[in-house]
This record gives sequence, C-alpha cells and structure tokens, in this order.
Amino acid sequence: MVPRSGPGEARTAIDLWRAQREGTAGLARRQDSRLADLVTHARARSRFYGRVYQGLPSRAGQSIRLADLPPVTKPELMASFSGWVTDPGLTRDGLEAFLADPSLIGVPYRGEYFVCTSSGTSGHPGVFVYDRTAITVWRAPVIARIDMNWLTAAQWLRLAARGFRWAAVLGTGGHFAGAGWIELERRRSKWRAPAFQLFSVQRPLAELTAALDEFDPATSTRSRTRRSRRLVAGTPRPTSG
Repeated sequence: MVPRSGPGEARTAIDLWRAQREGTAGLARRQDSRLADLVTHARARSRFYGRVYQGLPSRAGQSIRLADLPPVTKPELMASFSGWVTDPGLTRDGLEAFLADPSLIGVPYRGEYFVCTSSGTSGHPGVFVYDRTAITVWRAPVIARIDMNWLTAAQWLRLAARGFRWAAVLGTGGHFAGAGWIELERRRSKWRAPAFQLFSVQRPLAELTAALDEFDPATSTRSRTRRSRRLVAGTPRPTSG
C-alpha cells in the first residue's frame, strides 16, 4: 500500500500558507513549538536520544533552541541503530534486507515507511526511515506552492498543456532519497506513473539528452551537479534542485 494524499497534507499546506502570511513571528512560533515536540518525542521513544537529550529543558520548562541540541554523527547513529529508531519494530537487519532488493525502490516498507540510503561517498552510508507524518510534511509544500506566487497563469497553462510531465534527473542504482521519492510518487496513482519519469544522471550524455527531449517535460528536478545542469539547460522552467 502506498501512503496517499489526505486531509493531513491539505491541513499542513494551509498552515504553510498562513505561516508565510504571518511573517517572522508566525514562523518563529511554529519552529519553537515543533522543535519542542520533536525533542519530546525523540527523548521518550528513542533510547539513543533519551540519553543524548537528557540535559535539555523539559517541555514544561524554558524553550529549546536548535543550537542547544548536542550534535551527533552519522556513524554514531548507525552504530546505535536499534536505540536510535523510535519504532522498536524497525531493525537494521530487516531494513538492509529490504534495501538489498532494487525492485522495492519506492515501495513503502511495511506499507507505511519511506526508506532510503545515503550514497556512502563520505565512507559512512546511512539508512533513513520516514513515517507517514514526515511523508505528509514532504508533500505539503508542493500543495502550498500551487498559487500565483510560484507560477503565472501562462506558466500553469503551459504545464497543463504538457500533461504536468515531471522529469527527475537524479543518481540511481540504489534506494537513494531522490530516486526513491520519485518512484514512491509514481505509485500513488495511475496518472503519475507516466507523468513522473526518472532519468539516471549516470546515463551517457547524448542518450540522456535525447530521452529528455522525447519526454518533453513541463518541469524538472535535478541533482546539483554540473552535468545535470547541462542536461536540463533547455528544459522549460520552473525547475527545482
């Protein structure tokens, strides 16, 4: 089962609109409240963060600033995986078995979690798990941007004329965040499967350019590399990185 859009995404998007219109004060109020909620949840549900955050103020006490959070490293988190996660049913062995199967890229783990890995270029690959709330927060900004502050009426008509086709030029070859997210979204409905297309940035340049020209996207997402910028140089705007 693929987590689909729902009232939670609409509510979050509406709150994003309100926050933008309330200005700095509205943003600061939300940041303070949500950071406190995250810390409270992590301290209560994660043994790792329960230990790391034990010196922080309680929710009933003074407010918590982002600068107050003790820094942790990816190797620390991966070494303490069973204590890091807030769902004890998530095990590193189980997740790594899931991630070893490329046919499962974009498939929700246990029907509810989006799971991805880092590329490991730092020498320390990481495994990251996002629950339904996190997925909602990721999707809501797309809804919140559907207004004339993002695109003009003419640009919206151009998108519609091209079937809202979205090309994602990203690194592939594993359960990476970008590629996995596109596949997750493709599985949400029948119209997204052909409208959202993933193009591997590792493909030969001429082949990839030809594939993009044939797809003729209305918008594109790309990895932040010099090569991918060259690939989409002629792609209609808007684009996002």
